[in-house]
Amino acid sequence: MTGSALMLGIVAIGRTIPQVALSPFAGVAADRFDRRQLLLVSQSAMLILAVINAVLVQLGLIEVWHLFAFGFLQGLAFPFIIAPALKNPFFFCLRLPWVRATCSLSILLRCRMMS
Repeated sequence: MTGSALMLGIVAIGRTIPQVALSPFAGVAADRFDRRQLLLVSQSAMLILAVINAVLVQLGLIEVWHLFAFGFLQGLAFPFIIAPALKNPFFFCLRLPWVRATCSLSILLRCRMMS
């Protein structure tokens, strides 16, 4: 958009700061509240932000400050998706121990690929 590495860094920092700040609180929220509800609300927020972003891009109205704002708002919702809320509900649904072990291995491998 601008070709500026500085602007790219600012947008990335705008998304990272809320993720780092809210990660401990996301863990507490996942332990105290219904994980399915928490996941539903945070995934819905991410969907709404993505749709608004896509509409602005298609209309040609997107600007750098939009990207910063969307990044910041996504950074607010993302810890509640990734923290414990996404991983724990699967184990409540699974009854067989070998299925739990397989899912644990799958989650571990996926996390290792992302890092």
